[in-house]
Parts: sequence; C-alpha cells; structure tokens
Amino acid sequence: MVLAGLYEPDSDGRRQPESLYGATKMWAHLRRQGIPVARCTVGRLTGHNGWQGVRRQKRIRTTNWDPGASFQNSAQVFSIGIFFSLMIAGLSRTLPGTLRQGLVSHGVSLAVADKIASLPPVSVLFSALLGFNPVQKLLGTKVLASLPSVDRTALIGKSFFPKLISLPFQSGLREAFIFAVVACIIAAAVSLFRGGSGNEDVTPVTAPEIAAPEAAIE
Repeated sequence: MVLAGLYEPDSDGRRQPESLYGATKMWAHLRRQGIPVARCTVGRLTGHNGWQGVRRQKRIRTTNWDPGASFQNSAQVFSIGIFFSLMIAGLSRTLPGTLRQGLVSHGVSLAVADKIASLPPVSVLFSALLGFNPVQKLLGTKVLASLPSVDRTALIGKSFFPKLISLPFQSGLREAFIFAVVACIIAAAVSLFRGGSGNEDVTPVTAPEIAAPEAAIE
C-alpha cells in the first residue's frame, strides 16, 4: 500500500520524509505523484492506522514591546551626549589659558603654546579618560628636542598633564553636575504635579500558556 510505504519504517527502521505529512498534505503529495485518491480517503486511512504527521504549535511570545523602555534607552543616549557637550564647553573656557601657561612655564615658546592651546579640547578630554598624555604628540619631537632635559622630562612625565587639566576638568564637571541637578529637580516637580503612584494601571504579567497542538502541517 502506498501510504504504508510512506508512513511505516523500512527494514532498517528508517522512515520516508513524507512520513512527516499530515492527511491534507499527504493527499496533495499523492495528487502530485499522479495517484487519484480522495482527500477523505487519505484522512480515514491515516486515522485508522494511527499515522500522524508532525503537529505545529503556536509560537509562544515571550517578550512584549514596552514603549517606556524605548523612551528610557533614547533618554540615556541623549543624556550622555549632553554630559560630554557640557564637559567640552567647560573645558573650552578654562583649558586654553591653563594649557598655555603650563607649556610656557616649561620653556615652550609662546607661539607654539598658543597654537596648541587653540586646538579643540575634545582630544584632551578623551586623553584624560583613557589615561594618555598627549603633550608629546602635540609638541612633536623637534620642539621637545629643543627644550632642556628637565623641562622635557616634566612635560612627558606622568604628573604634568593630570595636574594641568585638573582645574579645567573640574569646571566641566561642575557644569555637567549642575545640569544633572536641575534636570532631577524638574523631573521631581513633574512627578509631584502628575500625582498618583503610577501603579493603578499596572497589569500583572503572567507566564504565557502553552497552546495545545493544532492540526497537522497543512
């Protein structure tokens, strides 16, 4: 029998790939093979002999989209941008003069010090965050070679750059923290005037129920 050859295992215990078909899909397969058979006949024979295909279950949804979480993620990215912008703004006001004075005090010419002090403070900010002393790269080997050994050692040492940027960095942090305090006060005021505890509309989330298997693969 054709159906038995498709559903039953052979002498080696192997089944045909078509044994995964349900009644409807098996009927369509037989029709493609040129075997004229009624759909109800296939269903009756598969049911009588206990031949069943693989049953498909409903996909269980384990996550739900939360618009509040998306807003929070966007706000975090936005706040990081504001933080670094305020840091750079604070450094821009105090760093050029401090950097110029520190370089000149160690023998660097005023023209070179003015050129370095006029550079954007972004590189200085990230150098501080990475623990890197950029003075050697900013001055170059030619300028460093022209300086006395004591000044050259001090400029490329581990204490000159941290001490140099401590006050400008403090100024940038002050502006960032002032903004953070103001933002927290505004958020607290908005929450106060909004009223309510925010728990009235919370719907408890339960584990999704596993749906019963549906009909065989169509």
